[in-house]
Amino acid sequence: MTSRTYDQFCGVARALDLVGERWALLVVRDLILGPKRFTDLRRGLPGIGTNVLAARLRELERGGVIERRMLPPPAASGLTATVALRFADGAFRARIEDGALEVESGVRNGADLVLTTEVETLIAFLAGADVPPAALAPEGDTSLLERLPDIFAFGAIV
Repeated sequence: MTSRTYDQFCGVARALDLVGERWALLVVRDLILGPKRFTDLRRGLPGIGTNVLAARLRELERGGVIERRMLPPPAASGLTATVALRFADGAFRARIEDGALEVESGVRNGADLVLTTEVETLIAFLAGADVPPAALAPEGDTSLLERLPDIFAFGAIV
C-alpha cells in the first residue's frame, strides 16, 4: 500500500489504509459488479490517468482487496450479427460488429435473429435467469441466441 497509514487498531482505519487513496474506492466500486479489463475500468472512470489507475490496482491487489485474473476474450469479439427485438410497445434493431453495438428503432428485414418478447423477459434471459428460449419466440440463428447472455452480460438477477 502507500506509506501513509492511520496507524490505529480499528477496522475503519484499516479499511481507509486500503481504499482511502484517491480513486481507490471508485475502482473497488466498479469491480464489485464483476471482473473488468483495464480499458473497461479506464472508460468507467473518466479523468483517471493510466498511471494512477495502474498504481491503485497494484495497491489494492497488494492489500488483498482485489485479485488479478485472466479473462477470456470479449464475447462479441469478431462477431458480426443483427438482432431484431420486437416488444409490445416498439421494435429495435441491434447491430453487433466486432464488439461494437449500434441500436436503432424499427426493424428491417435481414436480421440474423428475431426476438419477440416482453422487455422484462429479455432482461431476465440476459441476466442468466431460468428463462426458456421459447419465451423469446426466436426466429433465425439460435446459436446466436445462446451467445447473447455472454455478449450482454450485466450480472445475475438476485
